Amino acid sequence: MSPASQDHDTSLPPSSDDTPHGSSSNSDDSVMAARYYRLVQATSKAKHKRDDSSDKVSLTQLGRGIRKKVDCFTDVEDLIVLADKAEGRCEHLTDPEDEGEDLDEEAKAQRAKNEAKEDRAFESVRIFCTDCPNFTQSINNQPPKQFRKTCTKLQRGANDACSNDVNKLKPAVAHWVNVLLTTSTSHLAVDPEDRSARGLQHDKCGELLSPIEHDWSDPGVRAKIRSCEEGYELLMFAWALYAGYSGDASKLEAGYLKSPLLLKTFKHIFTSPSSPRGVDVLGTEEDNELPLSYRRTSQSGACKALRKNVAATLHMKLVTLLLFALSSAPSWCMSHQGMDFSAIYYDIVDYFKVDNDDKETKAVVQDLLRWWNECVFPESLASSCRKGATAAKGKLQEQRAAHLALADLN
Repeated sequence: MSPASQDHDTSLPPSSDDTPHGSSSNSDDSVMAARYYRLVQATSKAKHKRDDSSDKVSLTQLGRGIRKKVDCFTDVEDLIVLADKAEGRCEHLTDPEDEGEDLDEEAKAQRAKNEAKEDRAFESVRIFCTDCPNFTQSINNQPPKQFRKTCTKLQRGANDACSNDVNKLKPAVAHWVNVLLTTSTSHLAVDPEDRSARGLQHDKCGELLSPIEHDWSDPGVRAKIRSCEEGYELLMFAWALYAGYSGDASKLEAGYLKSPLLLKTFKHIFTSPSSPRGVDVLGTEEDNELPLSYRRTSQSGACKALRKNVAATLHMKLVTLLLFALSSAPSWCMSHQGMDFSAIYYDIVDYFKVDNDDKETKAVVQDLLRWWNECVFPESLASSCRKGATAAKGKLQEQRAAHLALADLN
């Protein structure tokens, strides 16, 4: 065999010398074709599976923002349905015969309550769609079956996010309350890992949860609060929410939502677990009038977006999370031990809805939000740092000019 033939033969499969042209060659081609087809099918299935998994993670991650930004209690599907009802009512798509002109007072009140709930859901969906355009793409123009699947994935993410926040806050709040206990030896320390000993049965937690119109130190009052007697219900005006944990029942808004515990809760959930260290849990209202910490990332894109929504995150989440962490509720729920978390949550939402004509109340709310922005994003401190750097540079230039002038004289 010539060298040329040998070179030619080595380029063929090992069995090619013994394989005649014919049916055997056709059989090999069929086997290779079948293998190639199976490989293409397997690759296609793997890609499809990855795409499905990516979509699932995407929707679940998207759902995590729902509990943080817009609603802590309403299920995602119900939220969207209620928002659609409000939109239909605004566009006059409802049945004109159902205007309710002949309804009695009780029915009218119920209808007004339902419409308020729908309007609140509409505003929640609008806010979330504005901040997360992918949410609109996920829920629009879907058949009912696919819509329910989408809502299920979004709901899973929403529930996971809520559970994470609750679990993160459980040991943190216990530590903060125990710091408050250092001023008194009559209270038992709060277990960071156990909720069962918190709530009204714990003297300090019960005091923080009780309404400011009642004196928790009075044994008779304390017994009535613990037995949930009428007139002693746990409301949105709890001691835990006030600056210095003190307030005046005749001036409910004085110091309201300026609690060090509430500020620590915000920083722990929305910035980092270490950032609350700059907030004195024993702080008074005077202490909290000034920014308490400075974060260098306060001008980043993410922080700017958060800055715009300090109001939303405050009235949507913080109060309920803090009160829940102080309670003995074993898991996230609508109400526990006489405290209706969902009612308090929506009451706080409504607290920030002020009529433009009510200038006095609007000024109070704006002042509160300004206080929060200063505490969380204290630009005044950054500004003072820049002024100090400019002053130092000016002094250096003055000294150099003086040295040059002295040199010229010599």
